[in-house]
Amino acid sequence: MLHGGYTSVRPFAEQYCVDPSPRVAAVTDHACPPDPLAHFPGSLSPSRTNDFLTCPLLFRFRSIDRLPETSSAAALRGTLVHTTLEHLFDLPSADRTVASAQSLLARAWTALVADDPESAQVLRDDLGLAADGDDVAAADRILASAAPLLETYFALEDPSRLEPHAREFAVSVEIADAFTIRGFVDRIDRTASGDIRIVDYKTGRAPGPRFEAKAMFQMRFYALAWWRMTGDMPRLLQLMYLGSSEVL
Repeated sequence: MLHGGYTSVRPFAEQYCVDPSPRVAAVTDHACPPDPLAHFPGSLSPSRTNDFLTCPLLFRFRSIDRLPETSSAAALRGTLVHTTLEHLFDLPSADRTVASAQSLLARAWTALVADDPESAQVLRDDLGLAADGDDVAAADRILASAAPLLETYFALEDPSRLEPHAREFAVSVEIADAFTIRGFVDRIDRTASGDIRIVDYKTGRAPGPRFEAKAMFQMRFYALAWWRMTGDMPRLLQLMYLGSSEVL
């Protein structure tokens, strides 16, 4: 069942795809298609689903009209940290140190520069670094801006004592009319007794009490997906906020 009691995607889409006001029409430059499902995506991530629940217009811009967006410096820094923590567990347990994580972070930055120079420049701009400046100095500044997030991670848990069951694990759930919600779980831990813990890293700050339920929406989806895929209900859902050193 979808949010609001819907059991089908069509009324869900019809509520989303109302006749736009002149202001909205001016922005999107086209009216709603006769069939609300004509351009409705066949699958959504938890974050895009949250867009719909929070602001249907934002959902339209991102998921239907697919207006181009430039990743923010904070989001790109978060991507570097996520990549670092994913590969940290490739190392032997004794080598999972802050120094090793910083080396992996440097490697992730080098890969970003090579694979996506435009995104790399967003991070340079955020720190006031020239595009044609000293590459070594730029790397040092960018890595220094992300290093505190890694240090916070090590303060929250000891990775040398963990052996994740899975990392960056793809999950999906078909809910109605062949419509799928899908996503990637940062980490899944399984205890010796078989209990499952789902962990997601956040590089921002933890939300206030009023917004905790919204923050946990993604985790509840992951729990549902894992249960539907394996038959096991996760015992613990854990959000690690590296920006404020808090765990929900």
